[in-house]
Amino acid sequence: MDRTGPESLTDIADVVFPEDCTDREIHDTISEYHAIIARGSFEIPSDLIARAENLKVISKHGTGVDNIDVDAASEHGVLVANTPGANAQSVAEHSLGLLIATRKNMFDADRDLANGKWSRYGYSAPQLRGATIGIYGCGDIGSRVARFTAGLGMRCLAYDPYLTDNQTPPEVDLVGSLDELFERSDVVSIHTPLTDETRGTVTATRLRELGPDGLLVNAARGGIVDEDDLVDVLNAGEIAGAGLDVFSEEPPDLDRELFSHPAVITTPHIAGTSEQSSREKSVRAADNVRAVYNGELPESVVNLNAFVDLAY
Repeated sequence: MDRTGPESLTDIADVVFPEDCTDREIHDTISEYHAIIARGSFEIPSDLIARAENLKVISKHGTGVDNIDVDAASEHGVLVANTPGANAQSVAEHSLGLLIATRKNMFDADRDLANGKWSRYGYSAPQLRGATIGIYGCGDIGSRVARFTAGLGMRCLAYDPYLTDNQTPPEVDLVGSLDELFERSDVVSIHTPLTDETRGTVTATRLRELGPDGLLVNAARGGIVDEDDLVDVLNAGEIAGAGLDVFSEEPPDLDRELFSHPAVITTPHIAGTSEQSSREKSVRAADNVRAVYNGELPESVVNLNAFVDLAY
């Protein structure tokens, strides 16, 4: 974590950094904390929240809050806030990189060349221009991916049940269901949060709709994709490839077939990491903590409904 944000709070708080203590020590002393700034790798379950008797706010260093038991936080009067959009450009750029690298067989070509094989043949693939990309979740990140890919000459569809027509980017046509998105797309790029509603929704049946030249890109959350189904359709040649930055378990078991599959490019959950985004997430996460200290509501409260009667 960039230290800029937490260090800005030293005038109002004693700040403990992860390198100063272990997760176990944090768990053992959780009752002393009034605020937590958490990255995705730090799990905050209900039992931890229940023992955090002084906790006022959990500020997520990023957007997704699937590592935080938000319902438990609400029950115990703990605000949960995040930093939406802080890493949107970084994730969108990475998603585009995975898409292009997968479509252009760059990993295969690089690996062959590193192993001493020079060949200008065998890597031919369809162009992206004229293909249809389906954006699963069209918020800050998905909208940027739509603009990037429209610039390549791709047609852009999106499925996002929380998006209205007047919020839809001009490059995008909304579809009415996730099934329709896969049926009409050649490529699907995932940019939706992991929730009970989205977990496991990218199945073999939907992937097959992409066709033998189809591609999947996921820089959102791994649990959205049924990874066993993905391997099955890749092995059957029912889609062409996948670019993945996130996985159902992290760190994953690297002995799984997914990580040695020749049609899959993987990166270790780094899409949201850039010099600019790391600093912005840090500063905005700290701003959330300061707002609560000042008796205010942060701009991005995730569980606002639980606090509608509070006089902040």
